Amino acid sequence: MTPHQTKPLAGAPAGAPEKSDVIKARLSLVALCLGWGTTWPMMRIALSEIPPFSMRVASLFLGAVTLTSLALLQGRSLNRSNLRTYARQ
Repeated sequence: MTPHQTKPLAGAPAGAPEKSDVIKARLSLVALCLGWGTTWPMMRIALSEIPPFSMRVASLFLGAVTLTSLALLQGRSLNRSNLRTYARQ
């Protein structure tokens, strides 16, 4: 075990997730639930101000920018040949 790793949960079987991994997973689940749960009220408010087609275009653009940013932060290349490789996996 390297110095920056945490100890496995007490009484956990071999190969069980570490405590920090469990906390990260739970926080991710809470963030996902909050994000997913606020989608419907936000969509209802937005559609009272913005036409549906414009709303879909804006959400598609925001999703594409977010996914591209995440891919670049992970150090992935966005060349066409690499994208074909990812699609086959």
